[in-house]
Amino acid sequence: MNAGPAADISKAVIEVFAPTFLGKPSVMFCRQSRNEAVAKETELIRAMGLTPAAEELLPEIVLFDVAPADPLLVFVEVARSDGVIDETRTTALLQIAHQAGFASQNVALVAAVLDREAENSGEAAGRLAGGSYAWFASEPDNLMAMRPIRG
Repeated sequence: MNAGPAADISKAVIEVFAPTFLGKPSVMFCRQSRNEAVAKETELIRAMGLTPAAEELLPEIVLFDVAPADPLLVFVEVARSDGVIDETRTTALLQIAHQAGFASQNVALVAAVLDREAENSGEAAGRLAGGSYAWFASEPDNLMAMRPIRG
């Protein structure tokens, strides 16, 4: 991967987030940019029913946790000023997961950010969809859940 903030966040997701929050994680997909996949488990992606068209819509990292009785598919968007898990992105990613046979409760949507104090991180966090999560590499043991309050 090329050096820079996005690569630093991606590295932290794979090396810190995944083993901290997932029981038996596997990296299914990791890309540096929309045009350059760095790691890709093609057979696993196909076996799960993810089509090449869906692959273009995937976020920077897709993790798979085989530890739970019902495996968990984790979409991780490396959040900079433009990439967050907003309502539109949530709908698109859940549709991809459903087409691959995953129920909504077996899908996690995570925005990974380098630092809560970083420029634009507040703007990105403000656009996160309900039901998604935010993870800050600078606070590796914490996961922020965006849960709507129901009356």
